Amino acid sequence: MTRKHHYKTKQLGNAFVLVQTTNTHGHPTVQVPYSFKQEADIAICVAANNATEIETYRQLAAVNLAKMISNEFLAFSDLDADRLLLLREKTEDLITHCIAEIRNQNPNSSPEESNKKH
Repeated sequence: MTRKHHYKTKQLGNAFVLVQTTNTHGHPTVQVPYSFKQEADIAICVAANNATEIETYRQLAAVNLAKMISNEFLAFSDLDADRLLLLREKTEDLITHCIAEIRNQNPNSSPEESNKKH
């Protein structure tokens, strides 16, 4: 049996959740929460870019996060709040681009489309 993922986006208060359901036994779900700002960035990214560009942005975000981790957390022994905020920013950027890529590949997963099904 081929494993398939189905996606929908739900709004929870002032945030959103990407819900992935898999067609395997028990239909396991994974929920990825993200912010209203990220939702806006995702919508702009999907509307303004083609699939190849979105994939490239995701790959660049991953490389930037990996570089930041190696430069800031492996090279230095002293941590500070500024570095932690930068880590959060880079991680959220990667999550934003990953969700944009998923949304581009699954057009019915946007909040508007997910709400139409209910």
